[in-house]
Amino acid sequence: MSSEIAPVAKRKAQQNTSAADAAILTTAKGSGILAAGKVVETGGRFVLAVLLARILGADQFGQYTLALATTALVGSIGKVGMDSAVVRFVAVYTGNKDEAGVWGVLQIALAFALSASVLLGLGLFFLAEPIALRIYHEPQLASLLRLGAVMVPIAVLNDILIGASRGFKRMHFPVLAQDIVHLLVRLVLLGGLAFAGLNAYLAILTYGIADLVSVIILLYLLNGVFSWKRPLRTARRELRNTLNYSVPLFLSELLKTFRSDIQTILLGATYAVASVGVFTVANKVNMIGRIASFSLMASAEPAFAELHAKEDRSQLQHLYRATSRWMFALNFPLVLLTILFAKPLLAIFGESFISGSLALILLSLTTLVTVSTGLAGTVIEMAGYTRLKLINSISQLALFVITSVLFIPRWGVVGAASAALVSIGITQIARLVQTAILLRMQPYDVWFARAAAGAAVTTALAFYTRWQFHTDANIIVAAIHAATILIVYAAALMLFGLAPQDKLIVARSIDRFRTLFLDRESRARRFFAGAGD
Repeated sequence: MSSEIAPVAKRKAQQNTSAADAAILTTAKGSGILAAGKVVETGGRFVLAVLLARILGADQFGQYTLALATTALVGSIGKVGMDSAVVRFVAVYTGNKDEAGVWGVLQIALAFALSASVLLGLGLFFLAEPIALRIYHEPQLASLLRLGAVMVPIAVLNDILIGASRGFKRMHFPVLAQDIVHLLVRLVLLGGLAFAGLNAYLAILTYGIADLVSVIILLYLLNGVFSWKRPLRTARRELRNTLNYSVPLFLSELLKTFRSDIQTILLGATYAVASVGVFTVANKVNMIGRIASFSLMASAEPAFAELHAKEDRSQLQHLYRATSRWMFALNFPLVLLTILFAKPLLAIFGESFISGSLALILLSLTTLVTVSTGLAGTVIEMAGYTRLKLINSISQLALFVITSVLFIPRWGVVGAASAALVSIGITQIARLVQTAILLRMQPYDVWFARAAAGAAVTTALAFYTRWQFHTDANIIVAAIHAATILIVYAAALMLFGLAPQDKLIVARSIDRFRTLFLDRESRARRFFAGAGD
């Protein structure tokens, strides 16, 4: 009897391992695609920021930033949480092969988000002048805000379609539309306008045109996965479930956006508008250290939602630990380089932006705290604890407001960065505790510890060599030092050992590249053979 049970148990264990590996590989593939797009996007945004900062100057660049920040705040309200709801419900319904449910949640999301965004856009358009005069004390902002108001519904539709793409696990759709085409459209338009006389108004206009192009591409691509040409009545609209999930998320995302924008608003109200430009540039440079974070979160969300819906706690824990480890391991070297070379990086934008170097270091430390605490917030959200996420957002906003009001009038951009470090750090630790209590999960294991050990060794060597050889004094020496740090970090990770899942991904990646190389080689041989004939 026992001899019969053993093979069955063994096969079951192999099936579970295979399923866990499949989830790992799917998430890794999706995050890899998103990371590649994010690298392109971040590099392009960096170039755009340099271009805009140098052409517009700190004052106009600050106006441009304030207008976009206000538009983003209005757009966040207009989404009413439907962009995140689409990710979760499309992933769950698709996993159950429930087309009626998918069609229903898409209808609900588009109807609510577009209606709200149009109304809010109209409100911003008619209130543009009072906002510009009474809040920002900048009359020139009125025309920029009116233009932003027209862009609000387009930007909201774009975000809903990106959420749908992620729900369908088509991570390459937003990469193509948002990270590549959106960027190229802006680069081409801004490059042409730079010679014709670029100003803040035209810079914002190029953003709106790029959003519209992205929407058109996403609509076309999604139609190939889930046809838009189907009767409306074939949908099953679970309005109550969707709203129960999306409303707390809406409030949470609204608070998150307000949290980010309140610092911009406080800087604009209490300091010169130029300080807004400096802080914005520091934030954009800090984005370098978070490239893998966004990609992993976006790729893991549908997998977390699907596994939780199936009540597969073992695989969910497995994926949670793997993705949290990757987030730390992939982001850490970028954070370290940003801290080491804060001044040279900001100098690229112009001498007037170097004053933000200390703020950039503090923002980088905030990123380090975030990537060190894993994907706890994403797990909480995809597991359906949206009210808890709302409570976390309210608490974080309260901390942000209190610390910003205390720090910004005294220390300006450094105060804004300090407020971010304190409030985000406390919230991230709270999310770790909540995940451990509610889901009995935590992101740390022996493999995370080994990655942290490799990071510690690399940090010690990096700061020692910088202190010894002053590697931030020359751009060429800084580049050589940065490359050396990356090599040392990779060697340290290999020395301390890779997790089995990481080895699996590396092996699959090598096989994939080998296959692509062999295919190209065989095609080349056939081509030349045909040419010879």
